[in-house]
Amino acid sequence: MKKILLILCLLFCASTSIAAEYVHIEDNPLRIKKLPFKWTFADGSMTGNFNLMEPSVLIAEGWRKITVDNSPRFNRRLQTAGRWNITVFADHAEKDRVVTDRDLETVRAEVRSAIKSEGVNILLAKWDLRKKQLGFNTAAENAAMNADRVALINYFKNIIKPLINNATTVQELGNLTNGNGYTWLAPEPVSPPVQPVQTITTGEFNNADE
Repeated sequence: MKKILLILCLLFCASTSIAAEYVHIEDNPLRIKKLPFKWTFADGSMTGNFNLMEPSVLIAEGWRKITVDNSPRFNRRLQTAGRWNITVFADHAEKDRVVTDRDLETVRAEVRSAIKSEGVNILLAKWDLRKKQLGFNTAAENAAMNADRVALINYFKNIIKPLINNATTVQELGNLTNGNGYTWLAPEPVSPPVQPVQTITTGEFNNADE
């Protein structure tokens, strides 16, 4: 049991160190890195599992773990980000970068297109368009499908489109989605139950030709 716990602990430490970001203070310019597995110490000796060394050893060898990100939250769809700036301290490092909003009209057009596509996909996820094109839908199915299509269009025109047009920041646009707005779409029509075939008793079968 102790061996299992030790192995799990080592695996956890390894995965944590692999995910962590570091800088080496001798790099110019400073670059964000992962800890190397192999390392040559100042005295010329080499080691493996360097990424599992104690923090004091890593610090002595010039490595600083990035523990703080001071930059604002970044949304790739709405913003652009500059290069990382690294500040090194005695026992850790911090990073930050400039985040700038993208052009409002460009994002507005992208959001409008994306939400339209989302509405189309909602409709196609519910209804088999090929089945309709081949004429296999019942009249009730065609009517329900058309009702959903009209509902989607009206929801976009009356609810979503004004919000897109009136948005003054990319953050407002980023918060717009169809959300749960389409959960009220008409349910799929229920086919009438199949009537069971009339049961014929043996006597009735024998007398069927009389």
